Amino acid sequence: MRRHILQDELAGELPKGAVNPREVLNEVARRAEAKADKGPKRGSWLTWFYHLIHQELKRQRWRLKQEKGKQAKTSPEATKATASRAPDDDVIRGRDEVSPDQMAGRKDVVAQLEQDMRNWPRPEREVFELYYVEGLDPEEIAMVTDQPLKIVRENLESIQRRLRDEMLAQRAVA
Repeated sequence: MRRHILQDELAGELPKGAVNPREVLNEVARRAEAKADKGPKRGSWLTWFYHLIHQELKRQRWRLKQEKGKQAKTSPEATKATASRAPDDDVIRGRDEVSPDQMAGRKDVVAQLEQDMRNWPRPEREVFELYYVEGLDPEEIAMVTDQPLKIVRENLESIQRRLRDEMLAQRAVA
């Protein structure tokens, strides 16, 4: 959840700290529980859960966009209070702990990738996250994002070209 929100923040699609991961997760869990007896219409339970997360984040972005239009009429103090909200520390953390040496080596690569991803179109960022980070296959990504499978595959090809070009550029510099 935090990674999805972070990507939106880095791309400028969400103000930093405006969406609380715990609140999103609680809402998704509430919706999943309410519809659990029906189950997923297609795909696995995990894919269905990702789909609910995707829908809730989309709803949050829309809500914030609507509020932003209304905030133009409100005081700057209200905006500061929303933006300064601290994230929940009890949100589930990553499963795999890495050594400090490994972390330091990865930070540069991850920082460059995050910087580059800020400029990627939203569908490519979502596909990257779901495919390379979450490990979903293209069919599952199509279900989660409500995109046609052909578009998901085109986005994967575009991402692979971007990553390959970036690696070649880094080799040329080295």
